Amino acid sequence: MNFKIIDIREKPVFWINLDGATTKRDRMMDMFEKNGFKNVTRVEGVISEHGQPHGNACAFQETLKVAPNSDFIILEDDAVETINFNPLVRIPEDTDAFYIGISLYNQYNLQIDKLEGEDDTFRIRNMTSKHAIYYRSEKFVNACKEALDELTTKCVVEVPDIGLVYHSYVLWGRLQNFHNVYCNKKPIFYQTSAPSITDIVLS
Repeated sequence: MNFKIIDIREKPVFWINLDGATTKRDRMMDMFEKNGFKNVTRVEGVISEHGQPHGNACAFQETLKVAPNSDFIILEDDAVETINFNPLVRIPEDTDAFYIGISLYNQYNLQIDKLEGEDDTFRIRNMTSKHAIYYRSEKFVNACKEALDELTTKCVVEVPDIGLVYHSYVLWGRLQNFHNVYCNKKPIFYQTSAPSITDIVLS
């Protein structure tokens, strides 16, 4: 398998933030400035009439409308650098999406498999996390858009082997089974709302 190095500071970054979350907004802006990110765009968060899970889905839907068709990053505003932060990320050439932040929340058969002959790169499936992702391929972006369109229209999606799904995180996890989605042993972002399962190192 061939690999390449990307510099996430050079990629367009879209970050989701509610208007009232000014502390998180300031923290994100400080992080971008400190680390030299060159192209960042704040997207206003959404509180849906159907509740917070759908608000998150609506926010991602709006973000994907303004983002390019591929080759960009989306961060939630509780994504913070880990002690292993390095803007230079090594990814497989066939990557559709790369999780620069991960979660061990295991509700739907989470699978994290080390690539053969590799110590630092893992293939992931069913990971219910969206706080820090590099969206590399148009194919994966389009699949995310289609999933969100269905969820925000119906407010619920029936997924084989899972049942009724109300949260877009689960749909992202499902899509990983049909795309090349990877992460590193040492994620460079964690989620302040869930540090015990996101500020981690894989083994």
